[in-house]
Amino acid sequence: MFVRLKPSATTVAYESIIMWSNNKTSNWLSKLSDTDRNKIIDDARVSAPNMVQSFKTRQQILFNKKLEILRAKKEKKANKENKEYTQKVKLTGQLNELGGMWVTQQQIECYKVQIEDKPTYNVLFKEALITQLQFRKHVIKSKGPKELYQQSCKGKQYSIQQLESNLNEVIELNKQNENVAPVENKLQYLSLNEVNDNISKAKQALAYKLNMERKKITVSQQSYFLPKFIETPELLVGKTFQQKCKEEDSNEISWCSGKVLSIHKLNGKKTEYLVKYDIDENDEWQFPLLVDMSNGDLIITDL
Repeated sequence: MFVRLKPSATTVAYESIIMWSNNKTSNWLSKLSDTDRNKIIDDARVSAPNMVQSFKTRQQILFNKKLEILRAKKEKKANKENKEYTQKVKLTGQLNELGGMWVTQQQIECYKVQIEDKPTYNVLFKEALITQLQFRKHVIKSKGPKELYQQSCKGKQYSIQQLESNLNEVIELNKQNENVAPVENKLQYLSLNEVNDNISKAKQALAYKLNMERKKITVSQQSYFLPKFIETPELLVGKTFQQKCKEEDSNEISWCSGKVLSIHKLNGKKTEYLVKYDIDENDEWQFPLLVDMSNGDLIITDL
């Protein structure tokens, strides 16, 4: 209720109002003589700043304590994460020395064969079993009761046979999740000539793409002149041009250069022009060039 009535009031103000109400201070003051009442009010007025300062000091102390607790928790969490990370790195390194994680009984037997002639066979094999179990527990979080990953129980160290049995049980419990098919090698090795050829083709494709984009921009810009040519078709005579051509077999697009010789037949936008192409100077052709220009298939190169 106080928060709604006095939303900007301080905590000290709320406490004062509550204490004034609960202790019925006004009734008590009304029963005092004028002299005593005035003295008490004056004393309260004088001590008020000290009380406010005391409250602020206490509030700051509580804030500092909370801040210290949060910092301690954060530091503890960071230390725990660093410790876990260091442990994972160490276990991964030890696992690599063993040739990787064992997921079958056959891999265990292969390792035993590798070290069977060494005088420290028992020590090496026990350390290997512990590494495999600890890696599964802390790094990949394998399933299984925690007792299977322990090195001892009730103060008694597990034997090598018990550790091996535990590892086999863990492998069996996680067999379905670890049955991953080998990744197919999809790397393709090319000769230097093939690499250079691929680079050349890529450059050609990129150059072709850039050229097509430039043509599109030019076509868009030349659409501004189309109404002028439709109104006065004779202006196109004598102009050089590039016309979009498509091969029937491959659908490959190319731009053929040519020159407008004369008007063959006047018909507004469908006016036919007599043209000659650079690649075929012996023949003359008739085309409605303004239609091609409106469709974006013609570029006038000497505007």
